[in-house]
Amino acid sequence: MRLLIDCTYFTKGERHIMNAPLTLSPEDQNELAVMDTIHGFVETEQTQFLCLMLGESTAAVLQAYLDGKDAVTDEEPEVDADLEYLADGLRESFADYVFYRMLRNVNTLVTTTGVVELKTANRYRTPADREASIWNRMVERNLSFVKRLRERGVCYSVYYSENMVTKINALNL
Repeated sequence: MRLLIDCTYFTKGERHIMNAPLTLSPEDQNELAVMDTIHGFVETEQTQFLCLMLGESTAAVLQAYLDGKDAVTDEEPEVDADLEYLADGLRESFADYVFYRMLRNVNTLVTTTGVVELKTANRYRTPADREASIWNRMVERNLSFVKRLRERGVCYSVYYSENMVTKINALNL
């Protein structure tokens, strides 16, 4: 599965994650661990996000197109301008979505004997305000994407979930 984004989307700004590598080939073990975690979230969330923002059929077409770009063949893959437009228009929004999902999972670790609450000498703050901020920024990007999509027109049918264009507060309401 070809990923829409990579760990470099989490190296600065509001989505900064400590030890997120600036390149896709870090040598530092901490950076490798962070990169693997980020890519795990991206891989887990990508299909759902694309379905929520494009509808299942267009999401499947876009994923097949992305996967085809990785295929090893003698020919250059044919470029589909509309699918490129969809992919490019969703990358930043998807990075916000992944970051939101990561924030929802930062305080616990699942083991075979239960869920462990993580604690260290550092003081942790609840990520609820940050979750709302990131989600709402994603919503703004999604609304802008939908508006641009309507103006441009693409040959694919796009159906998005109302949840993806609805803001929340820190209580997730």
